[in-house]
Amino acid sequence: MREAMDSLQSGIVDRQAELRSLVEILGRHAYRLQRTSNIIKVSTIVLSAISTAKGVADKLYGADSHITLFIFTFIGILTTVALGFEASFKLEKRAAELNLLSATTQATVIHVDSEWRKNIGSNFGSDLREAARKLLTLQDTKLEEIHQKAASSGLNVTLQIRSLEDPLDAPYQA
Repeated sequence: MREAMDSLQSGIVDRQAELRSLVEILGRHAYRLQRTSNIIKVSTIVLSAISTAKGVADKLYGADSHITLFIFTFIGILTTVALGFEASFKLEKRAAELNLLSATTQATVIHVDSEWRKNIGSNFGSDLREAARKLLTLQDTKLEEIHQKAASSGLNVTLQIRSLEDPLDAPYQA
């Protein structure tokens, strides 16, 4: 009986560690996406502001100046590329989704920890296996949801492939 509980407890601990790793991975990736999105936004603002100076450059260097024509054409192309990049990849939206997913993952870690303390850690002498099974089910459900949502945001977060246990304690690979 103790071996069965040890196996359940080990599963809970492993999943908590995976959830904690996901919080870090999702948060880090969301930060990078948001930073990239901000750089693109600032760049388009600066490039657009510079583009408005074309009239002044034409007066100073003449409307037929090849140098100003080249410079402002290049600035226009860079502005269009930056705007297209943000519109195509929706970096800000994906960053927000991953930030929310990271927060949800952290909330799951906290929730599981609280449930463990209420239903397993403080109940000595009773059969704790059913409470442990419920926690494992909760963790598995949340991990599945997190992996699916991360994948829909373009992020594969597969961290490990667990070994399954058969009734004879002979592990086999899933």
